[in-house]
Amino acid sequence: MIIEEINDEFWGQIIKDSCDFYLCNKSIAGLDIEIVFIPDEGDIMELIENSKDMIQYYLGNEKKYKLFAAENLGHFVTESWNQGELLTHQQFVDKMQIESITIGFDSFDLAYDDGGIFNGHLIMVFVDGERNPTGADIAG
Repeated sequence: MIIEEINDEFWGQIIKDSCDFYLCNKSIAGLDIEIVFIPDEGDIMELIENSKDMIQYYLGNEKKYKLFAAENLGHFVTESWNQGELLTHQQFVDKMQIESITIGFDSFDLAYDDGGIFNGHLIMVFVDGERNPTGADIAG
């Protein structure tokens, strides 16, 4: 159920849902990515504006976040997950495709398609307000 709509020149139509999340889809680097804004108690317009700089930073540093995931989750790639195929960090990185970005005031989370590494589970990378990756996990 749509609660509110915001039209932004960069992001396009942003829709507030019944969970108080603001959602949009954006084509970035040739991929259709779901963007989720979580303003908590903050000003949604400020978050939307600040997120534009964050997304530009992400695009210039995407490999940093993928490599972090490979370094922190690569040890899970075993015969049970990937039919015995051992992956280098670069192969791991190459298989990852961004699916969604969840943006808050002091952090953002990246959700990647796993490219079959973990049989269709998402690879999550959590990023702090200084834009440093702080954790990686397998979800879904």
